[in-house]
Amino acid sequence: MKAILYFCPVLAGICWGSTGMFVRTLSQAGFDNLTITFSRSAVCCIIIVLLILLKNGRGCVEKLKINPKDLPFFISYSVSGCLLMNLCYNYALNMLSMSFASVLLSLCPFFVLVFSRFLFNEKITGVKILCLITAVAGCVLLSGISEKNDTEWNFIGMCFGLGSAVFYALFTVHSKQLSVKNYDTITISLYFFLITTILLVPFAEWECMGTFTASDPVKSILFYILHAVVVSFLPNYLFNWSMTRMDSGKISILSGGAEPAAALLFGAVFYSEPVSVHGLAGLALVIAAISLLIKFEKADNK
Repeated sequence: MKAILYFCPVLAGICWGSTGMFVRTLSQAGFDNLTITFSRSAVCCIIIVLLILLKNGRGCVEKLKINPKDLPFFISYSVSGCLLMNLCYNYALNMLSMSFASVLLSLCPFFVLVFSRFLFNEKITGVKILCLITAVAGCVLLSGISEKNDTEWNFIGMCFGLGSAVFYALFTVHSKQLSVKNYDTITISLYFFLITTILLVPFAEWECMGTFTASDPVKSILFYILHAVVVSFLPNYLFNWSMTRMDSGKISILSGGAEPAAALLFGAVFYSEPVSVHGLAGLALVIAAISLLIKFEKADNK
């Protein structure tokens, strides 16, 4: 059971690391970022509703019930975890190099540790700090920023980059807040994707989605489903499930470290992207940080 618990946030990070493969295909088809996010969230809603109906039958209504007082948490969860994080990250990508923007986003676990200390009274231990520093150092090497001399130090862009990390951290915090309220993981996931879908309806490019679907209906529908399951439904479910059983700071470090490492490997395997010595060193640091965190977590539980 313990092995599964540690593996879930890592697997969530690996799934998120595959995002680029799906985004490249949809971007080439003319999708913008909001339309990509909308199509993914909408399909996730359909998948989750079908799963609830199949599993619970007439009792499915119980899975849909939430306390009206908690609705602001669900809305904030969707807005911070999807809209604001993506918006800030996209602005950062336009003002900074891709590698610099990704490094700023990798600072998310730092903010999670701080927020969790005050909101959930989670301890900020030396091991967490060491693992966080090691993981961020690995992300810096993975991004390739350490090999470049043309890094753009745009102040506003840096603010947006840090903003993406903060909103990503708030996504994690809200996930924890909803988990401790004893909501089922599938319920949290459903409302996250449902609210996201509703908010993005006015911004989705319907004509673009229609053209992509009409070009090869069977293939495109399978692509939509695979994209939704791998990039959103599965990692979101694993992330929320872990929140009910594990320290949010540790989850953030595990998933945050695995994501860029997986992206590097996916790029090398599927797109023949070159892997530098710096990239391999960064991958080793990320694996070391994850292994160290798991090792000390096991020692603390003995």
